[in-house]
Amino acid sequence: MRTSGQLRYPEAIWYTHMPCLFIIDNPSCDALEVAITANGITHTVEHDAFSGSACIDMREYVQGLFLSFGTPSYGSRNKSGYAIVMTYTVRTRTGGTYTTVLNNANTMFIWGYLEPGETWNERRVYTWFREYPFFVDVYASASQTCTIAGGGTSQSVTLGSKGIWHVPLSASAFASASVVTLTCGGLTYTVNVDDCSDGVYMRWLDRHGRICHYLFHSGTDRREVSGEDYFRQNLSTWDDNGWSGWDGHRQHKTRSKRLTIGAPLVDADIYEMLCDLASSPMVEMMRFDEDWTAVRIDAGNWQKSKAVLQDFECTVLFDEVTE
Repeated sequence: MRTSGQLRYPEAIWYTHMPCLFIIDNPSCDALEVAITANGITHTVEHDAFSGSACIDMREYVQGLFLSFGTPSYGSRNKSGYAIVMTYTVRTRTGGTYTTVLNNANTMFIWGYLEPGETWNERRVYTWFREYPFFVDVYASASQTCTIAGGGTSQSVTLGSKGIWHVPLSASAFASASVVTLTCGGLTYTVNVDDCSDGVYMRWLDRHGRICHYLFHSGTDRREVSGEDYFRQNLSTWDDNGWSGWDGHRQHKTRSKRLTIGAPLVDADIYEMLCDLASSPMVEMMRFDEDWTAVRIDAGNWQKSKAVLQDFECTVLFDEVTE
């Protein structure tokens, strides 16, 4: 945490689903007030102090300021909606007098969380399946230039402001590259290129607030059909409600689909990334040319072993259809 006098407050980069604490230790303090602003909306919270100490956790208010995540584009670089710079002002109250102890400070909040021991920028190795749309989520601390290089080709793009940017890669520009690197503000992202085109292409939001892509092998495609109820009628011909059937029976059927997908023999870094697919609240599958549909991942347990290479498998759930 950062400090300003007797106040402790979040780092310059923080996550929405981690404690967002503002802590004051001041013997003369009667209350602590935090006003946080983003997207033209301000949330103000005030807590009374106990023996000069007060603590406010603003994480729920921070989450509520994410009004829309937007739709990512693969045509050109665009800013991610999963990272927002928020400003806040902190005041203390002594008696009936308010004193500003922090004015217009800011933090870039990223949708997600860190596990113990992780840092926000440690995941910087990806796989690009060249036949499919793909971008890399790149962090810019301010207006910066991002250099993209691979296969003897080099390009530069400008990232206009602080945040996370979707930077797409061009299959035509890097047609001969086996590895592409993106360098921005001292951070290097490594992208291994794969020309495989057969499989199930997925994208999801990982726990670090970045969109990941991967092409999975398709496994068992299981359909489940159940009859929930029926209506018995005496008519054996067409009526106002439709065809009743010769036996006077009528049924409602519910159909569901489960598709097993997998990634054989992936290394520890890729396996860790794929585990975020299983726990992500936002998962999509590409069905046609850049036509994405929301799906769910069946809950379960995944065990990361000490093996150098390991298989990953999960089950995709599609929406039920009732007729």
